[in-house]
Amino acid sequence: MNHNSTPLQDRQFGEGSYLRPQLLQLVNSENILIEDIRIENAPFWCVHLLKCKSATLRGLSYDSHNSNNDGIDLEYTSDVLIEDVTFDNGDDNVAIKAGRDDEGRANAATPSENIVMRNCLLKGLHAFVIGSEMSAGVRNVFVQNCKAHGYLKRGIYFKTNPDRGGYIKDIYIDNLKFDKTEDLFYITSFYHGEGEGHNSKISDIYINNIKCEEATGTAVVIQGFEDSKVENVQLQNIKIKKAKNGTSITNTKNVVVDNLIIDKEAGVPTAAGKDVGEKSN
Repeated sequence: MNHNSTPLQDRQFGEGSYLRPQLLQLVNSENILIEDIRIENAPFWCVHLLKCKSATLRGLSYDSHNSNNDGIDLEYTSDVLIEDVTFDNGDDNVAIKAGRDDEGRANAATPSENIVMRNCLLKGLHAFVIGSEMSAGVRNVFVQNCKAHGYLKRGIYFKTNPDRGGYIKDIYIDNLKFDKTEDLFYITSFYHGEGEGHNSKISDIYINNIKCEEATGTAVVIQGFEDSKVENVQLQNIKIKKAKNGTSITNTKNVVVDNLIIDKEAGVPTAAGKDVGEKSN
């Protein structure tokens, strides 16, 4: 219906449509506090804030493993604090969204922005996600001091495709710990390998102090467009004890890597003479 530009008033659903609702959804709301509740067995997304402002989500806990059980979805939403949350859900722990395709771009005046996530315990499919619906833009996001336990498919995951447009920028992530992931850090401009005509702009991403026990896929993936590169990414102080593949970085500009260690850290180089069995001077 989005792609066919079906008018909103004609998008009527009800009995017989078999659509799964969000468990808790707030729309066009301000000054929200959701605190110290437990969420179990949601039919779809667990908590969805749509076009909201000034929200605090604190002390939530989850045991929800049905299909598409995202823990927290923020869409066209600003000025949010997420803290001290214990996630254990069947999809993204936190996903920041901002509308999809033409409708999202038409709402560019209300990006998702000014979001802080800190001191959370992560467990699910993906820990921290932006997209793939992000056409109005996502900016000014801070993630700090979180720890994952158990297996995650992806730890930090930014996803868009050429249907979306919009932007992801000014993202700051610091001091995260992971056990085993498939891919630790993944930025892709080709989500689902579909779309055309509306490349997204991804820039100004700062990742610092990340530890991971193992990446069974690839430790770091960044995939930009040839004519719209991912720009200004800093990866600092990242240690992955074991990875099947190290890095795959394509179509980027100004990617800075400092203190990225995958597997064992290299020590002092051996002398040439010792390598050939000779006495070194």
